[in-house]
Amino acid sequence: MGSSRSGRYLFLVAIDGRQPGYNESASTGETAEWMRKLGAYKAINLDGGGSTALVIEGPDGLPVVPNRPRGPPPGLERRVANHLGVFVQRLVDSKTASR
Repeated sequence: MGSSRSGRYLFLVAIDGRQPGYNESASTGETAEWMRKLGAYKAINLDGGGSTALVIEGPDGLPVVPNRPRGPPPGLERRVANHLGVFVQRLVDSKTASR
């Protein structure tokens, strides 16, 4: 998780844990480099590995998991003791705001 220098942007990045035949994961240094390339000025590594799961709201309003958590069983989230939730209001489209 990181923020831009201005504090206007929040970056939430999920890197899946090592899964043979799927991905190699990322080291702490590699993760820091990704955050820098994305534009993060300050960042923190909250956790890593198979417990990493990102859930977003899909176009139909239902939850979607865009990454590939490492079970058990494979493809399902692990049970973990803590979570981080971020809730934001939708941005108002300037074209529809005056209606």
